[in-house]
Amino acid sequence: MIFKLFRPNAWKFLRRFSSSVTLECCKVNRSDLHNALKKNYQQPASVPIVIGKDVIYSGDEQLIQMPHNHQRIAAKYYNASRQHIQMAIDRALEVQEKWANTDVNCRLECFQKAVDILMSPLKFAQLMSAIMLAEAKTRQEAERDLGRLIRMMSSTADYLKQLSEFKYHGGTEGLVTKYALRPLEGFVACTGPINTSWRAANLALAPLIMGNVVLWRPPKVCVHSAHLIFSSMMEAGIPAGALQFLPSNYRLFLDTVVRSPNLAGINYDGRLSTLRTLWHDMAIQLANYKCFPRLVGECDSKGYHFVHESADLEKVVDLTISAAFGYSGQRPNCCARLYVPSSMWPQVRCHLEARVACLKISDPTDDESFSSAICRPDIFDDIVEYLKYASNKPTIVLCQNPQDRLLIDDIPGPILSVYVYENAHLEGALETLATTQKFGACGSVFVENEKILPRLLQKLGKTASNLYINNQCSGSSMSHLPLSGNRLSGTNDKNATPYYLLRFAAPQMLEEARGDIAYD
Repeated sequence: MIFKLFRPNAWKFLRRFSSSVTLECCKVNRSDLHNALKKNYQQPASVPIVIGKDVIYSGDEQLIQMPHNHQRIAAKYYNASRQHIQMAIDRALEVQEKWANTDVNCRLECFQKAVDILMSPLKFAQLMSAIMLAEAKTRQEAERDLGRLIRMMSSTADYLKQLSEFKYHGGTEGLVTKYALRPLEGFVACTGPINTSWRAANLALAPLIMGNVVLWRPPKVCVHSAHLIFSSMMEAGIPAGALQFLPSNYRLFLDTVVRSPNLAGINYDGRLSTLRTLWHDMAIQLANYKCFPRLVGECDSKGYHFVHESADLEKVVDLTISAAFGYSGQRPNCCARLYVPSSMWPQVRCHLEARVACLKISDPTDDESFSSAICRPDIFDDIVEYLKYASNKPTIVLCQNPQDRLLIDDIPGPILSVYVYENAHLEGALETLATTQKFGACGSVFVENEKILPRLLQKLGKTASNLYINNQCSGSSMSHLPLSGNRLSGTNDKNATPYYLLRFAAPQMLEEARGDIAYD
């Protein structure tokens, strides 16, 4: 079974699969989108560095090529220098007290205004266009991303409201105890991920809404869409300097912020190797910091589908293709590993061949395209390295060894590694998956036998922070924002929950004595 690596026009036929549920409010006007795409094609956007009130269109100019058409430019931007980053730190610290003391309701109002701005028809179309052309996402994928952005901003505001209304129960007569949420002391630096605008925005906006001043370095392919989100936040009333926009080389950015004694935290999303380096570098600088900086990290790590012999075959095939090859396998919660019982494998293989052969991989602006190109050349090179290791060029690889690197390593692209286990050796297959899974972000079990389900969940419980039953490991509902993962998937700080916001807060207990108090 030979499948070509995902490139535009790799297949000529089309098979549509159901995608995530998209809220009606997040549907783009086709005419507005057409006009936005046409404008971007004719005149690529120029994205500046923004430090406080300074908008800088000069310096190290960078071009963002369209992944599906390298002859066209999606946008150009300017990389911030070390001096720019240090200037941004200084400007952020100047407004730190003002933003920290801004009433919670005012911060919530800013976020609500920003949501309204982002959902306006023209802004929504501009964002869609930026995502489609720079990240090579289809219209459906871009709509889903923007729906998650809106959902994330709204839920984050709701969580802050709940946290701000927390009442401390305890104490004794004559003492009034209150609970206050303070931001961290210093600045928070945010960078990543490689190719998802809504997640990139979440990195910066979560600490921002908590009253922190933030330095935001968006990833290269998200620079244009990130700037549109940034400008919407500024238009909504965020004070200049509270959120700095710093496109830059990620090594230079991280090296500069880690060396600052005023670093209060880093919110990172990206590769495991970079998170390990960050941890090491911050430990070396620990004696120089004014506080112990928070390090919140989520690593790109893909999931698995574990199939029991009682599973629904059609559901397994449909959801595995959607999870493995949606957005050309570049989503961080895609399916990279498939464990199938030997009794089902011949049929699963036959159906996978038929379905994959019908996928249309083309220009993201083509409404009939299932997916498009790999978004960055370096990611494409990584994928090719694994394909050379596999000795041929499939995107579905049958592995004989359960500890094959294709089953263990994180591959950022459309490669699905399959391991077939004997039906009688279910326990061994579960043990193998549980012990060889380095990452712990997401996984799915497909089973119709309710008696065996508790055993599967018990055995695989630590392999995924998002564990699905008879559903794809990438999730199917836009109302659910996937949580971060355990093991080497990151610090498991539960983004998209109230707990995540507390990572960027320094809670304070205020106790007031009223009247005469008898002390022991």
